[in-house]
Amino acid sequence: MRSFVTSIDTVGFIADAQFRELVQAMAQVSATPENPVPDDLDQNLEMVGFMAPMIFRDLAVSGSSTIGLDDFYAYAQSFDMVWDLSGLLQLAAASDPALRAQLDGGSKPGFGIRLNAEMGDYNQDFEIQPPDDVEIIPLDQMSPMNEDVVS
Repeated sequence: MRSFVTSIDTVGFIADAQFRELVQAMAQVSATPENPVPDDLDQNLEMVGFMAPMIFRDLAVSGSSTIGLDDFYAYAQSFDMVWDLSGLLQLAAASDPALRAQLDGGSKPGFGIRLNAEMGDYNQDFEIQPPDDVEIIPLDQMSPMNEDVVS
């Protein structure tokens, strides 16, 4: 087995000119006459790039994959996102005494997501037992126009 870890330089990614180009392109593609691209999009993207080190410096994003060296199957996947919001809230607390008082209480605000998946038993027979109270509808009866959906 071999594990591969990928981590993202979040600040560098968001501050990069190619990120701005990507957002601009996505805005152009999704624009409609009723919902045009905002006139200040470029200015806002510049500001995001400027503010990224302050806002995203404590955001860590990483993932890993573990594969078998003999069969090249994936045996484990993980995704981690941890955002320590202390620094960001300290910045906000500079202008809000009530928030400053809450932060002085020693709390460490943050946000995190961790997803892990492990796989195995490749090419093995298995059987899924449906619950007793489930109604099973054959696939060939699921077409709304009696089309042949099973080939």
